[in-house]
Amino acid sequence: MATELRRSLDLSLGRRPSTDSAAGAMLSRATSFDSGHWGSPKPLTGLLGANGHPLPGLLMAKQMLGANQDRERAEAAEAKLDQMQRERDALEQEHNNLEGQLAGLTASLEDLTAVAVDTECARVAVATQLAALQREHASLHALLASLEQRDSETVEQLAAAERAVAALEGERDAALAAKAAALAERETALAAAAQAAAQAAAETQRAAEAEGLAAERAAEAVGLAAERAAQLEAVQRQLADSAAALEVARSEGAALKAKAAEAAAQLAQAQAELAAVRSELAATRTQPEAAAATAAAGPHRAAQPAKRRPGRLAIIWARCYGEPAVRD
Repeated sequence: MATELRRSLDLSLGRRPSTDSAAGAMLSRATSFDSGHWGSPKPLTGLLGANGHPLPGLLMAKQMLGANQDRERAEAAEAKLDQMQRERDALEQEHNNLEGQLAGLTASLEDLTAVAVDTECARVAVATQLAALQREHASLHALLASLEQRDSETVEQLAAAERAVAALEGERDAALAAKAAALAERETALAAAAQAAAQAAAETQRAAEAEGLAAERAAEAVGLAAERAAQLEAVQRQLADSAAALEVARSEGAALKAKAAEAAAQLAQAQAELAAVRSELAATRTQPEAAAATAAAGPHRAAQPAKRRPGRLAIIWARCYGEPAVRD
């Protein structure tokens, strides 16, 4: 049909038509002769006949050509419509895929936002706990410095007490030596007095043979003996006083030794408490690292700050200052 329409168009334009089909033959006959002059060939100069009406073959060719063009246009339009429908389906499929991806990305964004909020809360909690630990660390450092100062003062006081005890022991030994020397001198004097008394008694006995001389010498001997006895009694009283003073000095030395032992025990206790505080301080230094590791493990594993209760530090503070420890 398309070939026939092309041939009809060629004929309408004055071209030589082909006679391969019935339409071509019909068009050839219609255009070879004029309707008013049969047998005399006369080519047409236009699309109309001699009476002004369109030729029947040409009209049919135009109708066939128009129908063919309409069908081709309809087929092209249908093909284009099918292609546009396929493109529309592909675009809708891609749109649906993009909407699914957008929904997934929105859910992922919400999850990431929740995780970020939890992480930020955990970071704030860890930072707060770290600040509290740092303040407690600073207070422990201050307390440690105070305890070290008190330890040095206690050591100095103990050294001063030991020096005082040594000085008192030296003075006591010197006093005891002086008193012992005095006692030895008094004993020597008493021995000499006793010897003199014995000699006086012998002389009195020898002089007793003479009545007058014996009486006088006896009286003198009695007076001398009484005086010597009084001196001996005074020396004995001094000896007793010296012995009492010696006992007092010994008791004072024992008390000083007891005080020195008590001071040494207090120093040992303070050193033990200081070592305990240092170990507790070392333990508190490791707490921020554990908190950071817990925060890195996840926000749901963030360690909650434990309730504080008085420990060894409060006991040491109360023993040293007589009042409870003040925490930040």
